[in-house]
Amino acid sequence: MSGEVVLHIPLHIRRGFSRRGKVTFYTRLWAELERRGARLRIENYEERHYQRIDPDDGNLHLVNNGALDLPNALNVAIAYLDGFWQVDARGILCDSSIGQEEFVARKQDGAASWAFFQRLRQDYAGARKSRYRQPRKIAPVAPGVIAVFLQGDSHLTDRARRCTTPQMIRSVAQGAGGRPIVVKPHPLKVAPADLLAVHDLAASGIDIQITEANVHDILARASVSVSISSACCFEGFLHKTPAILYGKSDFHHFAESLTDLDDFAGAYERALTRKRGYSRYVYWFLQRHCIEASGADFYPKISARMVALGFDAERLGLSKAQ
Repeated sequence: MSGEVVLHIPLHIRRGFSRRGKVTFYTRLWAELERRGARLRIENYEERHYQRIDPDDGNLHLVNNGALDLPNALNVAIAYLDGFWQVDARGILCDSSIGQEEFVARKQDGAASWAFFQRLRQDYAGARKSRYRQPRKIAPVAPGVIAVFLQGDSHLTDRARRCTTPQMIRSVAQGAGGRPIVVKPHPLKVAPADLLAVHDLAASGIDIQITEANVHDILARASVSVSISSACCFEGFLHKTPAILYGKSDFHHFAESLTDLDDFAGAYERALTRKRGYSRYVYWFLQRHCIEASGADFYPKISARMVALGFDAERLGLSKAQ
């Protein structure tokens, strides 16, 4: 008997399957596989079935926000911009295989990169659209600010971090050279210790303040973005804003990765002077290595990743429907 395709997904995604007209990554994946005759099953992510996957069960498992290295599992996650996804046998985000690849700007198609980049600038930066809901009201942001994006406490952030968030905030303040700093808390995950660090620094006379402004209003005015490994820093590339990271990331090729907490001033200078090609990098990362949920190449890219694990059409009992 052919193997099953098992989706390990959380409740809020499972609920999306019942919403008519709402096409998401998983609903499209389900539809594409179903019409090719796949045997499909959904497992409750919250019950951690993926932690008990038998590597020899003959089934292909797709695990939301997974961190598995198994011969029959693909890890799945949003790739920083809502609408683009990672489907990766090695891992996601800081653990994805993209981080092991070499980016060579001159090898990217300049015209295709520019057209792709301009589309994303219009769809995300121009529309002031981010993964999480943002204020529609335009907020004033001083030009040249250092923008720090907090990620709160989560297992994804903890896998990436090289220091605590308060340590990062104090490192930025120490090396900012008097430049103003704005700190944007994560809309869903707020750690009191992180906010306390900001208030303590402000009370000591540092020009630092918390803001709830739309991330795109901040990024459009910032000289650099700073985080452990936040998607906001990747969004900053659409504004041609350089990034400084205090954690591991699979977009480290295009950011300053800080390992010495006393070197923020040096990282800031390097970020501003480094030669860049934003359109080529964004194209290389998202178009070459990720999957756009609404893209015409959605299923061919999914299929290629399944085949790379040994799950071809014959093993899964799939037809060659187009």
